Amino acid sequence: MAEQAERKPAGAGRSGWGKRILAGTGLIAVAIPAALYFIPTNFYVASYGNILSARDAVIRAGSKGPIEAILLESGDRVTEGQVILRLSCEVERSEVVRCERELAQQTAELQYLERKLAVDREQEDRELTHARIQLADAEREYQRVSTLHEQLVASETEFNQAKAAYDLASAVCDRLAVDRTAMREAMLDVQRKKINMLEAELERARGELTRRSVAAPLDGVIVLHSLGIGRVVDADEVLGQIFDDRYHQVVARAPERHVRYLQTGQSTSVVLSAYPEIDYGVINGEVYWVSPVVNPQGSGDGTILVKARLTEIPPHVRLTAGMAAKLSVHVGQTNYLFKLIGILPRDRVQQDGNQRNTTTQPASGG
Repeated sequence: MAEQAERKPAGAGRSGWGKRILAGTGLIAVAIPAALYFIPTNFYVASYGNILSARDAVIRAGSKGPIEAILLESGDRVTEGQVILRLSCEVERSEVVRCERELAQQTAELQYLERKLAVDREQEDRELTHARIQLADAEREYQRVSTLHEQLVASETEFNQAKAAYDLASAVCDRLAVDRTAMREAMLDVQRKKINMLEAELERARGELTRRSVAAPLDGVIVLHSLGIGRVVDADEVLGQIFDDRYHQVVARAPERHVRYLQTGQSTSVVLSAYPEIDYGVINGEVYWVSPVVNPQGSGDGTILVKARLTEIPPHVRLTAGMAAKLSVHVGQTNYLFKLIGILPRDRVQQDGNQRNTTTQPASGG
């Protein structure tokens, strides 16, 4: 009986150890989240997009015609306005020469007409002065003869001759005294209108000639399609593209639920599909544009367009437009606990110069 009283249950030891393990597990379950809560970390909004050059544009033909000369090749660097190729332009060049020649002739005629009218005006002024002197003399003679005729000293013939001379001098003076300024200005206006019409024709002809030359719309590197001398191109036909590679950018679409946290000036990190992060690291950048419009989707959240300029490109990375890229935007600070369970940090986001408080939203971190 004493031996049975001293004997312990078979599972008593194992039960004690189990309780200790459960207690330890509970402590660990509480301690780890608590520790993670106090460990700070960055929070990123992840989005996906492509590498693009700073700007790009298509190269189009300004008019229809055969190619006369190709001055540059694909890969050449050009400046804005530099001629890339020319179309056949004999007709357009001849039209410009004709307009320039006729314009020069009409301009010379206008200058001649202005000089001639000025000389005529001076001549008429001199003739008017002389006519007024003759009129004064004829008037005095007429008055003298008229007085003598009343006294029966001068004959009727002398009186009539004096009166006729006075009337003639008066008519000549009246004719020369007529103001011809309006008539002269009308003649000059007609000539000026001819010149204006020719200037418009010349501008149009020069425009047609300019459109026969295909120029670069901006600074950058050109990529031409398969072109050859003599090939006929249509008006507005795309002949190639030009890329402004002064800097590169990432254009990506972020989930709509992150729109309130995105703003210009935020730092970014970019990982390229062609250059894995484990071997090449990340490329730093900065957000410079956030679309004010959300692009709706058929199901689920829409997306918002984000553009980030790449600021630090490693020398061994060669960027090409169209490369797939993952863009991670640093939107604020959080802790490892919230990051693991997908809770966005509380942050103050400034957009369009206005600050607003954001509420905590569940989302995936980058």
